[in-house]
Amino acid sequence: MPYLVFSVVGFLPLAVLFALLNAQLRWPDYFVWLIAANSVAFAVYGIDKILSRVRWLRAPNVALHGLALVGGFLGAWTGRAVFNHKTNTREHPEYPRILVLSALLHIAIIWYFFLRPA
Repeated sequence: MPYLVFSVVGFLPLAVLFALLNAQLRWPDYFVWLIAANSVAFAVYGIDKILSRVRWLRAPNVALHGLALVGGFLGAWTGRAVFNHKTNTREHPEYPRILVLSALLHIAIIWYFFLRPA
């Protein structure tokens, strides 16, 4: 059940926000996607922290990792810092690794498609 709920809560707003921003901004789609993904990742980290305090339905780790991997790594990193969420590296050793991997992946994409000499 939480996988379905947070898939809808995380990825449906991502698609909607991307569509709305893409209609307004005249930027490359990839950069609009990164803005949307980071905004949603930050919000989901905040929502998950609030839900952890009230001991209710939680976001599965795979949903949080998925948001980071699709481009929300800065939002996830900021959400971890602002909300002090999933920062214990003994309990959650995979979070820094996933975020670094995602950051490197998207830096490589930006370099290859936008910054690489022709």
